[in-house]
Amino acid sequence: MTRRLIIRNGSFVNSYLPSQGDLLIEDEKIVGVVSTNTEVWPDAEVIDATGKFVLPGLVDPHTHIQLDTGIYKTDDDWDIGTKVAAYGGVTTVIDFATQFPNMTFQEALEHRLKEAQPAHIDYSFHMIITTLPDQYDRALFQQEMAALVQQGITSVKLFTTYRPNYYIDDDALLSIFQLFPPSMVVMVHCENDAMVSAATQRLVQQGQTALSNHAKARPPEAEYEAAARIITLANLVDNSITPYIVHCSWSKTFELLQTLRTFTDQFYIETCPQYFWLDDSLYLTENAAHYIMQPPLRPAEDVKELQFQLPSFDVVATDHCDYHIEQKLAHQDFTKTPGGITGLETSLQLTFTLYKQLLQKAPLSFGEFWGSTPLTSLDDRIILGRIAKQMAEMPAKIFGIFPQKGALMPNSDADVVIFDPKPTLTLKADELHHIGGYSPYNNYAVYGKIETTICRGQILVHRGKFVGDIGRGRFVKGVLSK
Repeated sequence: MTRRLIIRNGSFVNSYLPSQGDLLIEDEKIVGVVSTNTEVWPDAEVIDATGKFVLPGLVDPHTHIQLDTGIYKTDDDWDIGTKVAAYGGVTTVIDFATQFPNMTFQEALEHRLKEAQPAHIDYSFHMIITTLPDQYDRALFQQEMAALVQQGITSVKLFTTYRPNYYIDDDALLSIFQLFPPSMVVMVHCENDAMVSAATQRLVQQGQTALSNHAKARPPEAEYEAAARIITLANLVDNSITPYIVHCSWSKTFELLQTLRTFTDQFYIETCPQYFWLDDSLYLTENAAHYIMQPPLRPAEDVKELQFQLPSFDVVATDHCDYHIEQKLAHQDFTKTPGGITGLETSLQLTFTLYKQLLQKAPLSFGEFWGSTPLTSLDDRIILGRIAKQMAEMPAKIFGIFPQKGALMPNSDADVVIFDPKPTLTLKADELHHIGGYSPYNNYAVYGKIETTICRGQILVHRGKFVGDIGRGRFVKGVLSK
């Protein structure tokens, strides 16, 4: 039975549909848009979006749902994690499949596909590589990577730190880069392991393992150096792999990467809301455990610099990781506290709010992103258009799932967010839907409210109520760019 849905009188925020009208959805796909109140399907379900904005469903390419690091495990699962995502307007996540020691890539993928079966939204995976080429038959490595690409996995994740679990040294990095299929997206966690290890060892020897020392153990220079090194190594291979620097946390790292784009533009830079909302003074508070993450938070003056760089980032993701507060409070020792914070439900509101604040403070700083639009005409539509680019269109394009995802286009999946920019709300930990028992943004004031989230034509969240079906989420195959 054909299911039809009309989103009436919405204001669209991407470049693929007219700016005003009625969005037509048939079953799982967008059909198109017609003039407001045109009679097309008299029997269709109708959602009135008057005065609200209609965005493509967000694509978060950096999440850790039901995470198992081999040391720590989050308490959530794919039922819980994807409900949280839907409340935040996220309709697709790209999570991680970890190739643990003695596990093939195929086994790692099958394990995660099985875990993800309860998902309410759509999903894909990056492959985390832990077995190095010198421990692996090189021809077999390439065969297994090619098989992953055929199955829709277009990206891998590597680490320059976390010895011995995930760490890969420079020689191994270069070897792996040379073995990847052309155009493979290579996500890299960038921190210089020698710097991190030495700083941590000094603090441990001095008995300074309290949570207040966390940022000292992972200095920003470690991120800066490793990010530059990854771009350098990638440019030494001839198969045109695409580095993707995850969770850039320091303004000087971003400045360096922008400079490197003078020489090569074949890489992407991601940041996360925590790095432009929170600073390292929070490690001195009684709630320091709420903010343990890798990379750590940076000094307030650096956070302000990063805020003004926000429009230039390719992607805003979350690095969502729903550890329970009891796990984070178990030791009061930064070397033993699991790193990661929640973020899927709050990322759209936090990013929208920051853009509004920045434009109020210094609109001229953002002129190049608003084109020829007069500053007096800057409005919520332009801000949300930028957000749709960074949080839906670009991640979908980078990881090969556009225009199925990340766009409001005819024949795209009917992934839609209806967003009301008018309310001013206060985030409350006990009103959010993750299970960690805390929020790093508790009592933060934000602009805007997610009215409705739709994934492949099914309403998941409407006016604060979850109405989705468990297990309806579907694996999305990526395609490598040519």
